[in-house]
Amino acid sequence: NHSRKIGQLLKHNNQINAVDISKDGTKIVTAGHDNLIKVWKTSTAKPWGKIIPHFLGAQVSFFSDNKKVITSDSLKLRAEDVVPGKPSSRTRIWDINSLKKIAGPYVEEGGWGGIEVSKNGKFYAMGRWNSGILRQIKDGKLLHRVAHAGVNDVLLVNNDQIMITADRDNNIRFWDV
Repeated sequence: NHSRKIGQLLKHNNQINAVDISKDGTKIVTAGHDNLIKVWKTSTAKPWGKIIPHFLGAQVSFFSDNKKVITSDSLKLRAEDVVPGKPSSRTRIWDINSLKKIAGPYVEEGGWGGIEVSKNGKFYAMGRWNSGILRQIKDGKLLHRVAHAGVNDVLLVNNDQIMITADRDNNIRFWDV
């Protein structure tokens, strides 16, 4: 059995770290190692002309209103460059039409992993080298931390009451947040 291509390739000039599709299916956002976050029209597979500059290792996710994206990128290139107690990544919220920053940057210690916005758009979950976190969007206040090393990705389920983490030790964990 072979797969067949059903759409046009969306390209960056280096590897792509993250991709998300808007809840209404009209836009795709990608984050690449070329230091760009690009927005694409799904109807044409062409760039929408919207680009957000960032550092390496960015993650990105749409809000449920399809009007905003949240980005998280690394301030350090390698895990061994991170200094305990010092910021190593930043999270920002952007208006997708104007590309104006709405909130952030919220700086983090411990690198970056996947990121997800709650259904109501009031908080976000993020995986990090040293934990999974839940923060308020409006001010970046830490709401909850799951103390587990090596969280690569996160999901919020059950009306945003449970965080699922994909961990570097080959496990999926479920957390009451």
